[in-house]
Amino acid sequence: SFSGFEIDLVIMCIAMELNQLALELFHNSSLVNNHAWLYLEVLLLNGRNLEVLNLLPTIEKNYAHQPDTFLASTFLRSLALWNLGEKNTAIEVLQSVVEIKPNYRSSDILLAEWSRS
Repeated sequence: SFSGFEIDLVIMCIAMELNQLALELFHNSSLVNNHAWLYLEVLLLNGRNLEVLNLLPTIEKNYAHQPDTFLASTFLRSLALWNLGEKNTAIEVLQSVVEIKPNYRSSDILLAEWSRS
């Protein structure tokens, strides 16, 4: 049993590129709920983009009180859309982040790279 250490193991698995194992460690709903953002990242790493898109509205609602929720969820939405081949839509979504917060470096760099593709 790794009770209490699952998230540490998830992070270790991500570092070791054991993405499927990282996903398997999210074995109960309380773990998913307590680490929702990390769970979304692990879903993306496992190519489960539709699940990310389906979960984002709930995450946005649950974390609406946090100031960076919109930026983080929009960034993840753009990644999922890009991975699904919706490149133009992904770029439009990501541009909305850059317009709201121009110094959001991750979005700016990714947008520049996507625009070259």
